[in-house]
Amino acid sequence: MALSIKDLFRQDETWVFLFLVGVALLNWPLLSLATGSAGVLGYPSILLYLALVWLLIILFAYLFDRRGSS
Repeated sequence: MALSIKDLFRQDETWVFLFLVGVALLNWPLLSLATGSAGVLGYPSILLYLALVWLLIILFAYLFDRRGSS
């Protein structure tokens, strides 16, 4: 049985997957990759990495919630 995108967004496993990806991206091994370089436009790379990951998690949570509620 094939799942449509609409059915995928309604599943609880999608939220669990989003949580686990967020934890993995904000955990030590990947977080330490951003501490080595000098940065972009004067901002430290760790700050840019955290802001980008945080923004992506919020964006995906918004999209999952919006598609799942309709």
